[in-house]
Amino acid sequence: MLWLFDRAFIDAAFWDKKKRRLGSTMITRMKSRLRVDSTEEIPVTDAPYNEGVIADLRITLSSSREPWRLVTFRTRRGRTVEFLTNDFSLLPGVVAFLYARRWDEEKCFDTWKNDVAQAEAWGKSLTAIENQIRLLPITHLLLAMAMPTLLGEAVRR
Repeated sequence: MLWLFDRAFIDAAFWDKKKRRLGSTMITRMKSRLRVDSTEEIPVTDAPYNEGVIADLRITLSSSREPWRLVTFRTRRGRTVEFLTNDFSLLPGVVAFLYARRWDEEKCFDTWKNDVAQAEAWGKSLTAIENQIRLLPITHLLLAMAMPTLLGEAVRR
């Protein structure tokens, strides 16, 4: 099982146990307060799926006895992001991709939570709010399906 979560939940000893007992691994953003005791570079293959990867390091954390991995990634907008994981089987570009998908999901739910608040709803009754909540994923999926076609037509014009 692979967990993707917010960096507020980094407890190295907890994740060491999860990996030993259940084979569970995790990916999160690196926390500036974590102390890294040592680093060893892992070679990054020059392949399209690793585009944006600046560095891949095997590290030891002062709070853990197990090896960890720190992937440094530069986004298309030039922002540098560090991902912490205890999974060494994933390619570094895949680590960044998976966390980006997690972030997209969180932003979607955050939007729902904030924009579908009762003050923002089309109606105040429970039924009106439930209907609006049901329409959001339907609208999202329909737009996601239509966008390639719409963008393709705009490019051809």
